[in-house]
Amino acid sequence: MKILVIFTGGTIGSRVQNGWISTDEATKYTLIQNYRETCPNDVVFETAEPYFLLSENLSAKNINLLISAIDKGLSESYDGIIVTHGTDTLHFSAAAAHLAFSAVNTPIVFVSANFPLENEKSNGFDNFEGAVALIKSGVKTGVYISYKNPAGEHFIHSAD
Repeated sequence: MKILVIFTGGTIGSRVQNGWISTDEATKYTLIQNYRETCPNDVVFETAEPYFLLSENLSAKNINLLISAIDKGLSESYDGIIVTHGTDTLHFSAAAAHLAFSAVNTPIVFVSANFPLENEKSNGFDNFEGAVALIKSGVKTGVYISYKNPAGEHFIHSAD
């Protein structure tokens, strides 16, 4: 199984530094490293990074870059695409991806985090594992959001 992970920033790609949450290049691969340490090694991950910012700084230019990165990934025969994204504007990007790609034969799953990954309260790892599980389940079409809420319930939301 081969999955493309598109890093775009957000809290899931951030760290607390000097009392502020800010994106940190070193955190990008933490999700993949954690998955490899805790789950079977039956997934090959490849990565892309069209931009890397906190989602409140998202612009139409960034959404266009994301759509282009997803489109490129779709042409390269991945079993699925995971997009790491901030929670503040995830709904805009997921809706744009749904409009552009709802009928393609590759699942696209957005993941985010309520806290930076270094925080034990973060749901980022669970959201990522849920996205991988959805892709491994064989679902073929759609844009989704994987999210574990504070009550501990994990949901796969359709972006339509």
